[in-house]
Amino acid sequence: MPNFCLNLRGLLLFSAAAAFSLTSIYAATICGPGTAASYASLGSSGCQEGNLLFNNFVYTPTANPAVLAIPSIAVAITPIPTLLNEGFGFQIASGFAATAPGSFIDGVLQYVVSTLDGGASLTGLSLNTNGTSTGTGLASVSENFCPGGTSTVDCSGLRNISVQSAGGSLSNSAAYGPASRLAVSKDIDVSAGGSGTATTSLVTNQFSNGPGSGLGFMEICKESSPANALSGFFSFAVSGQSGTFVAPVNACTLPFQLSAGPATLTELPQAGAMLSSVSTFPDNRLVSFDLTSGTAIVQTVAGDISKETVVTFTNTSSIPEPGTEWLLGSGLTLWAFCKNLKKRPFTQLFGKG
Repeated sequence: MPNFCLNLRGLLLFSAAAAFSLTSIYAATICGPGTAASYASLGSSGCQEGNLLFNNFVYTPTANPAVLAIPSIAVAITPIPTLLNEGFGFQIASGFAATAPGSFIDGVLQYVVSTLDGGASLTGLSLNTNGTSTGTGLASVSENFCPGGTSTVDCSGLRNISVQSAGGSLSNSAAYGPASRLAVSKDIDVSAGGSGTATTSLVTNQFSNGPGSGLGFMEICKESSPANALSGFFSFAVSGQSGTFVAPVNACTLPFQLSAGPATLTELPQAGAMLSSVSTFPDNRLVSFDLTSGTAIVQTVAGDISKETVVTFTNTSSIPEPGTEWLLGSGLTLWAFCKNLKKRPFTQLFGKG
């Protein structure tokens, strides 16, 4: 086989590996179903829902007798992806159940909520439980929260919200001044008292985060890689905006205004071009992107043009070099055609033949 085709085989392997890894490299980690243990393992990187980052999870269980303590792997966490009111449902698989006199089960869950765009759009939280109790028993959730803080310890503006089964309410909410960060410490407790019972198996916690006050600015830019591979104009659709925005290759749209918060941008298909990357300036405004659908979720910050978000879509040419041709056929079988050679399947290119 000529050297060109041997090199092509290596290029195919590299390109396939790169294509499959792009999402994991560039897309932000989205919060998914897990446990208190798996969320704690995320550390400071955490995960995101909409414009919110949740990180630094810590779970601490206690009980009397100690054997009743609920381990972190038994506390299921499920995201609540309600736009601008994201949060979590905390489901205890076997439930917190105190049935013997003097017994109790307690679990403290701490974490930090912050806005991805740095805007002060966190304005409130809600807390709910399904706790039940009889006699002297009590099921309760007490949540300390610190607007603007990274911990509830030594917080000068510490506040509290609580719900309980007896003599209180199973739902509660609180508002606070706009903040870009919120430290939370949630104490879930069931106590039997001298002659009662108490159970809890579900707690939900959601965080209001409006799109910010007023409008922000955005520009969409188009780049070609290599620089002269493409020319002409590309069109983009922006969620919440009518019509499309047009950018010439190696240039940008005029700045335009839109509501502060997350927006979905979609590059309209263009013959002979293939999206290869998306970036923003400042770089923390990019939430995620999908090369296949040509979409990106980007944050806009309220303010004048000095705070604008610049989004750059970079494309490469999808037209093959002379002498080669790429085809993605039925069953995702990739073929390469080398000049003056017979058609060879993907598997053969990667094999010994």
